[in-house]
Amino acid sequence: MIEPQIEETAAATLTRRVLVVDDEESIRLLLKEYLELSGLEVCTALSGTEALRLLRERPFDLVLCDVSMPGMDGFDVFERVQETHPGQKFLFISGYAFAGSRKKLLQKSMGLLTKPFHLNDLNRIMMEVFPDL
Repeated sequence: MIEPQIEETAAATLTRRVLVVDDEESIRLLLKEYLELSGLEVCTALSGTEALRLLRERPFDLVLCDVSMPGMDGFDVFERVQETHPGQKFLFISGYAFAGSRKKLLQKSMGLLTKPFHLNDLNRIMMEVFPDL
């Protein structure tokens, strides 16, 4: 009976799952396709509400989240995720710079990937999260 438990634990560790949250379909699809080519399992959400639902359903190794979205913005998503999943790796995506309390939230996350970004920048971050890629 010990062997199945070990196999389940190993399988859970090897999921390498990423959640991409962005209201722009083209960004979601680009990131999903690129990350899947890297061997990652990718789920997408077009809103903060959908992202929180997905996070309740399954674990993710990393959340990539746009800041500017209608309704719940990326900062709101991050704050809620930190309440329910402390330590969740979270990377913001935005074309804007931030100051004040928003900048403090950025410092609590993995940082900000600034649009337009080069896929090499994203790849560098993925190597930090998934060194075996």
